[in-house]
Amino acid sequence: MKLTPGGRLPRSVVRAVQEQRPDSYPLDRPASIEEDLPPLAVLHDILRKVGLARLARGVLSPTRAAGDDVEVVRRLRRWFEPGGYEELLATTAVAVLAASGPLAREDLVRRVVR
Repeated sequence: MKLTPGGRLPRSVVRAVQEQRPDSYPLDRPASIEEDLPPLAVLHDILRKVGLARLARGVLSPTRAAGDDVEVVRRLRRWFEPGGYEELLATTAVAVLAASGPLAREDLVRRVVR
């Protein structure tokens, strides 16, 4: 997807995410920039830093590694402190999503906490 001149996700993407996760923006109006939705801004940053998304000529696109579920889990684990609780929780959540596909938040929590 083509980013804005400031390197942010387009407003249409921000608002589409807000539609899916309305609780991520506390104000009662449409979000304008990805920083209005902190989880989206953090996800954008993490995906680029671990090499699952790259920016070339103003276009953000997935890397080859993003197409391999095992490599996605491996790279996302790098973001967390090795052996820490957050790493364990995130690894489990990503593995559940990789195995089952998209899940509602409640379903994901139920499967991870089991």
